[in-house]
Amino acid sequence: MHDHRASAGEDAMTELGSDKADDAAKALTAWKTSRGPVKVDRYSLEAAKAINALLTVPIAVLPQAEGDIVRPFRLGIGADIEALLRPDSALKDFAQGS
Repeated sequence: MHDHRASAGEDAMTELGSDKADDAAKALTAWKTSRGPVKVDRYSLEAAKAINALLTVPIAVLPQAEGDIVRPFRLGIGADIEALLRPDSALKDFAQGS
């Protein structure tokens, strides 16, 4: 004998799961129009400071204050940043700061 309640519950869970997947896909959709410059909040500023603290020289593109405009890194900059790590800093520390 088949329990129809179990399959109805499974169907409901499947539907809920697909709703979450749809929501995630919508959240990752690219902007169709410009929303203007993105400004740095305190959390992003803290991350920038943590990254710069691990380096021999600060990265100029990182924000210096709340409200600064977020500026993009150039593609392939990772190796250049890795070369700036302080001798007492580990790459894993850098990954945690970013």
